Amino acid sequence: MLNPRRAIERSREQRMLGGVLGGIAEWLQCDPSVARVVYILLTAFTGFVLGAVAYAALWVFLPSEAAAEGLSASTPSPPPIPRA
Repeated sequence: MLNPRRAIERSREQRMLGGVLGGIAEWLQCDPSVARVVYILLTAFTGFVLGAVAYAALWVFLPSEAAAEGLSASTPSPPPIPRA
């Protein structure tokens, strides 16, 4: 069952390109491969330009899981400071 309070985010674990379809699959609680196949079929049957523009827009506007956790997606967290 969908959790209406959980926002759609780009996935960090289930990413092939930008994590968009992996994040949508996590939100829908389905297999990411199924989401990718459905997206490819919809894109092929409705015109490739519309599917590419929609994916690019989602890639830009959907926050990543790292951003939701307060981390930068491109910058790794610093190592812990050893205590003497």
